[in-house]
Amino acid sequence: MPMELQVSKPKEFIPTVIPNNFYKAKVSGIKQAEGAQGPFLVIEMEVIEGDHAGKKLDAMCSLALNPKTKLYRFITALKIPVPEVGKNFNTDDMIGKVARILTKQKDRKDIEGKVMKQSYVDDLEPLE
Repeated sequence: MPMELQVSKPKEFIPTVIPNNFYKAKVSGIKQAEGAQGPFLVIEMEVIEGDHAGKKLDAMCSLALNPKTKLYRFITALKIPVPEVGKNFNTDDMIGKVARILTKQKDRKDIEGKVMKQSYVDDLEPLE
């Protein structure tokens, strides 16, 4: 059976760009996504101090958990008990927790193929 659809223009993406540096930030959201390597977490961090307060940046973490993984570093920096491998972990325990993020920039293409900069969370450290 034929279908008639109305197509739309893709939503414009406006990246967040801030200088590469350390910032005090809180976890403001977490969602699970699926990629070529399997499921991963997108952890949204919101800068809470300084000139860039209110800016939100993402960190992506695989669900692998050992002392060398980004997810492990996030959990320990946020001072949350490290779950046992194979056990369920409630990501809501991370929401609102504060740490120092290290931001970096990467190139990203917009919908027209133009290259632009986008900041992201590269790593996390506990607050002293």
